[in-house]
Order: sequence, then structure tokens, then C-alpha cells
Amino acid sequence: MAPQKLPDGSHIARHCGHQKVHFQKGVVFPEAFALQEKDDGYLSASWLEFFAGDETERLRATANSMRQAGRKLGPNSALTLLSADRVRTSARELHNTPLRTLHEPEPLPGNPAYAVVRGYREGASERFLHDVFCLNCVSVTRVGDL
Repeated sequence: MAPQKLPDGSHIARHCGHQKVHFQKGVVFPEAFALQEKDDGYLSASWLEFFAGDETERLRATANSMRQAGRKLGPNSALTLLSADRVRTSARELHNTPLRTLHEPEPLPGNPAYAVVRGYREGASERFLHDVFCLNCVSVTRVGDL
């Protein structure tokens, strides 16, 4: 299946270690979205609306799908939920960077909701990561609460 742009109104869920979030404040730190050399130039996530149900049911299905694909999700880690539209808009308007949020299920067998954010590089500034990702975080959910 060829990659497809996520539809308007979509959300992406990114798994983050507990040290990259502040649960009480619902804050995600910029380093949660920094690309590493192993990331091959894109940020991994999951497309929330791929699954049916309310937000909690979708987050639970997302976590299960990530586990089926081999991802280890500790109970104190987090799923951060971001507005795909706002991520793209913020990157374009604030940093003149055209990001793409895509559904790409084939690169990660076991996770049919696999999605990526493409268009920025390893070493992106903390300001970019904050403006584009942190400010567009809709919710932070502790995996153990799902």
C-alpha cells in the first residue's frame, strides 16, 4: 500500500518514555520528538482514527498495535496525542517547513495504524520541536492507565 496523507482532523499518537513527559502538567518535552540516527529521517507514530471507538478505546487499540509490532510499552511511559493538521500548519507557518503526516502501515508489520511525520531532520532545533509538536499536543496518557 502506498503512503497516504492523513485526512484532515486526524491525530497521531507518539510513544514516549516517562522521562520525556510531565504527567501532572500534561506536558511533553521537545526531545520526545527529536529524530535520532536510527529513525531514518522520519518520526514514528500511529494514526489514532484508524481504530474505532472513543479516544480511550482508540488509544488502547493503538498501544496494543504497537505491542504487536514489537514495541515495549512500559506502564509509566506515555502516549502523546497530537493534531496532525496543527503539526503541519505550525511547521509551515512558523518555520517555513513543509511536513507530511502519512499513513504507512507496511514499514512496521503488526501495526496497521503505523504513521510517520516526514520533512524535518535530525538535529532540529528545540524551538522547532516545541513549536511544531509540544504546542500541538492534545493529551498525554500514561500507558498503565489504558
